[in-house]
Amino acid sequence: MFKLMLSNRTFAKMSNTNKFKKRQLFALLIAIFVIIELVVVLLLPAYHGLAWFFFYTAISNFCIPWLPHEPAVLLYGTLFSPWLVALSGGIATCLMELFNYQLLQWIMKLKPLKAMKERQTYQKLESYFKKAPFFSLVFAGFTPVPFAPFRVFAVTSSYSLSLYILAVFVGRTPRYYILALTGKMINLPYWSYVIIFAIFIGIALSIHRNNKKELTGVDVIEDNFN
Repeated sequence: MFKLMLSNRTFAKMSNTNKFKKRQLFALLIAIFVIIELVVVLLLPAYHGLAWFFFYTAISNFCIPWLPHEPAVLLYGTLFSPWLVALSGGIATCLMELFNYQLLQWIMKLKPLKAMKERQTYQKLESYFKKAPFFSLVFAGFTPVPFAPFRVFAVTSSYSLSLYILAVFVGRTPRYYILALTGKMINLPYWSYVIIFAIFIGIALSIHRNNKKELTGVDVIEDNFN
């Protein structure tokens, strides 16, 4: 009984420490975005809109996805150089992925997800990822393939954080460039991006609802976020 109480206290202490670290990292990311915004406003006012794109792209790549980045990249491709949009988006994504990686390390310690990692199907899929992790991450970042599973595999397989961030940049930046260049070439009216955005939001919410019904242990995860 004493050992069980000690174990629970140790886990609670570890959980509180991880929460504190998570909040520190999130606060650091917000500070970075605020500094970038101030620098751009004061020194490069013509690129003020690009700073907002930088912030939006980061948020849209949060590990619990809600916001689509595609409509924003298409739109900003009509306003700025596609390469500038691509580089801004790539850097913003890498900053958010630093947070995602740390957050997932904490989430994957929850009991329901620990059990998931022990399943044969999961271990088999993770073994495929381990055969070519860098290529897999670049491929998922560049193509429309859902990136979230590869992000989880990178964390649970303890893949190098520096190589993970590099793979994200190598995969996402060309994707952003192609989208921005496409936006520049087709040059749709601004109101059409509202419709595109609404369609993507509808798709994202539909997928989220379906996944929430299928996943077990969702209540546990939500309790730890609150």
